[in-house]
Amino acid sequence: MLLPHTRRWMMVALTGASVVLSACGSRQEFNTPAPSALGAAPAAEAKGRTSGVTITVIDAAARPLAGASVALLDAGGASVGPEIKTDVEGRASFPKVPPGKGYQAVARLQELRATHALDVENEAPVLVTVLVAPANAPRGTIGGAVLDAVTGRPLHGATVSVVGISGSTRSNADGSFLLKAVPVGTPIVLAHFPGFREQRLGVALRAGASMRADFRLVPARDLNRLGHTWIATSQAVLELDSATSRLAQLRRGAGQVRVLANGHLLLATSQGVEEVTPTGTSVWSYKPLVLGRLSQPQGVHRAASGNTFIADTGNDRVIEVSSSQQVQRTLKVDLARPMSVERLDLSKTTLVADTGHHRVIEVNDAGRIVWGFGDGDLSNLNRPTHATRLPNGNTLVTDTGNSRILEITPDHRLAWDFGGDGNRATCFLPNSAVRLPNGNTLIADTGNQRVIEVSPAREVVWRAAVEAPLFAERY
Repeated sequence: MLLPHTRRWMMVALTGASVVLSACGSRQEFNTPAPSALGAAPAAEAKGRTSGVTITVIDAAARPLAGASVALLDAGGASVGPEIKTDVEGRASFPKVPPGKGYQAVARLQELRATHALDVENEAPVLVTVLVAPANAPRGTIGGAVLDAVTGRPLHGATVSVVGISGSTRSNADGSFLLKAVPVGTPIVLAHFPGFREQRLGVALRAGASMRADFRLVPARDLNRLGHTWIATSQAVLELDSATSRLAQLRRGAGQVRVLANGHLLLATSQGVEEVTPTGTSVWSYKPLVLGRLSQPQGVHRAASGNTFIADTGNDRVIEVSSSQQVQRTLKVDLARPMSVERLDLSKTTLVADTGHHRVIEVNDAGRIVWGFGDGDLSNLNRPTHATRLPNGNTLVTDTGNSRILEITPDHRLAWDFGGDGNRATCFLPNSAVRLPNGNTLIADTGNQRVIEVSPAREVVWRAAVEAPLFAERY
């Protein structure tokens, strides 16, 4: 069927005592504990706060280098104190560094030289590892995938880097990544995704070789809740187990509830946007009182950057808010009552269910629509309330006005659907649909007062009776 027209600071340290490298085999996993924190910065007024910065210098085999000269430069290239020689553990410490962006650590040992970018924030200790190698050192390539260790689901947008080298890459929708021009030896590759425990792998890399390193990150969330379903209604947020027993009910209602990787819940409520623990304790919120007041926010999404994207429905806009509650961006595109938003981190675009305009659009940061579905013909798309980009590149759209769920390919073909057959009992005025790791689709079937899980063969394999569910997501 063809239809017409989805606090950044590094804390990485590697010491000879905590890592033992293997002379054979393609990789070795390291579960080294995080380095102990440096002493707190001295008490000071806000403008006088400083932080301790420790640089660890290693070679391509991850061995600490003693006697290397280390300089710390600020964003303007000025030295922050004198050069310091590394100790027997390869460390050089700068005890008092003012907060700021764009610092550079420069390490030198004979003909070896390397730089590493870092930021210094408030009084937090900063530990950075710098890998030095000759400029003409032979290099190789490391590729692989980053997956959720529990569900096996690809982690889209995970940060992957080589310890000691500035720069990183992000994993694709299928979890894959590629690191090029990596110095040979036994480089340590690090994978990080918000809400998961970071993982390090040592890879034995030869000149010109391409080696594989696959990461399975363990969630930091409460695994006892694995398989539970969170449902948002206008009156409450519910937690149900697989047997549909109600385990918890938060007193606040919400238009949308998103389960974050750390196990917290991100809610769009009539009062604003809030991040809460599963027991309802608030840990972050965006509730502007006067300027920039939200109006009936319905959709919310936490990006890999830590910023929060909000579909501010009543104000006909989508905004990006930082963790410090500052509006970073208002999407530069004409919207009418947008109901859902999803940040696509790798492409730096934003997927919006532009409900009032009866369309789903993908918009870049300059405000240009790079993909869309819905041409004004209500038989094709009528008041879509939710859209999400799937790992296969297709877009799952909740076509509320037509009482159906559509999976649309990038070239606007129909890959899968549910409902829309004229039978109200199948699906009636749904408000959301998400694709589960098992391939099934979880649907808030609002008009039928239920949440259902539907297989690819369109069989209902799980259901829960809920009064007017607006959004459902599986933990």
